[in-house]
Amino acid sequence: IAHHNPFVYFDIRNDDRCKNVIGLDEFLKDLSSGALPNFSFIVPNNVHDTHDSTVAAGDKWLSTFVPKIISSPIFNNTALFIVYDEGKKHDKSGFGSGTYGVTGGRLPLILVSPQASEGFVSSVEYTHYNLLSTIESILNLGNLGKGDKISKPMTDLFK
Repeated sequence: IAHHNPFVYFDIRNDDRCKNVIGLDEFLKDLSSGALPNFSFIVPNNVHDTHDSTVAAGDKWLSTFVPKIISSPIFNNTALFIVYDEGKKHDKSGFGSGTYGVTGGRLPLILVSPQASEGFVSSVEYTHYNLLSTIESILNLGNLGKGDKISKPMTDLFK
């Protein structure tokens, strides 16, 4: 689904990196064998991401998918971010505030990780750029020079 997969917006169609785009079945095989890359980006289908279904349907999918990740032997060094991009179905009001945000409701971001502060709820308002900045920091990548350049990593979510 292009609108939920940022990587399709880059011109890498003829690039060897495209061979790293895999289906969910292959991801689960790599997970069970301990062969995941340093970064995985998972895009559920429109039923599992609740765009074309209910929150209960998405919750049911997460309740079967997340345990596969957290029961993996490689989970001890993992940060799993579960991120939503809309507050209500078909709500075009947006999210966040500041230079790169638009007005709108709060959206859930859940961090599942042995390095997470257990039960912690941040009072800081974050945007998707903060998530990008956090990932860039974890992987020591530097920034893209856009909204991530001025957005701080979400360090309060970690121990």
